[in-house]
Amino acid sequence: SNSILQPQSQQSIKEQHQARARERMASWRQSSGANAAIAAVAAAIAKEEEEEERQRQELQRLERLRRQQEEEEELERQRQERAQRDQERDQIAQQEAILRQIQEEQRQQRELQQQQQLLLQQQQQLQQQQQQQHGSSVE
Repeated sequence: SNSILQPQSQQSIKEQHQARARERMASWRQSSGANAAIAAVAAAIAKEEEEEERQRQELQRLERLRRQQEEEEELERQRQERAQRDQERDQIAQQEAILRQIQEEQRQQRELQQQQQLLLQQQQQLQQQQQQQHGSSVE
């Protein structure tokens, strides 16, 4: 009776071992499939994060370019304003110089007129004196 039970129990132990091995194998296949899926998801996430980082860096680069362009435009605007102010200042200085020149010429003309009047008066006085002398010498 014992000898009959023993081969069966050995057989059942062997079957249990095989069943457990099959379960482990199926579990390992399942987990390796799950691991592969997890790895694929992780790779996709990493790729998305890389793409987001690349886009973020591109946005930063574009923002820097935009700021740089705005600064350059502002500097150009200021340069043009300075150039215009300088030009206006130069024109005003030129006009003032012309005005001073005109005023100086007018002053000189007035002086000349005064001198001419003085000469004219002196000439008239001389003529009067000559006429008086002439008149007194005739008498």
